[in-house]
Amino acid sequence: MRNQILAAAVCAGVTVAVVISAPALAQDPMLPPMFGAVELTTAWEDDPFVAEVQGGGSIRASEASPGCAGWIANRPDYWVQYRSLRVYDLTITARSDDPVTLVINLPTGEWYCTDGSNGVHAPVITLDDAISGVYSIWVGSFSPDSFPEAQILVSERGTTRVP
Repeated sequence: MRNQILAAAVCAGVTVAVVISAPALAQDPMLPPMFGAVELTTAWEDDPFVAEVQGGGSIRASEASPGCAGWIANRPDYWVQYRSLRVYDLTITARSDDPVTLVINLPTGEWYCTDGSNGVHAPVITLDDAISGVYSIWVGSFSPDSFPEAQILVSERGTTRVP
């Protein structure tokens, strides 16, 4: 299995490590999510969508993809079924009073993650030109014994590009 770190970017003080790998053996993005699922279609009314979850788990996030930090569960915390009618960016944020990480499995099978090491408890991943499909989302903790209350926020950035 060959893994590549595609990018490490600093954007407005937010460090995002983007990691892509083959499907992991520990996390299963196809298992039913622990806290729910939502269907969102381009330009939905209540943007951003907000879901309450409890992060953490007993599996190292690096088992999903090297470079991912924290501890997550086997099952995703949340599924977002996104239906893109136009080309938009999709921003997914994990917000908590505690330090958390964010791990996302895209409809293509790619893994993206960030550890929120920017000093705020809101790791952010922006997916350029998001495609339709299921986004499996995990909120991680920095200890296998920590299960922080968190919110997942999903938003289109509001800019449209012609395909």
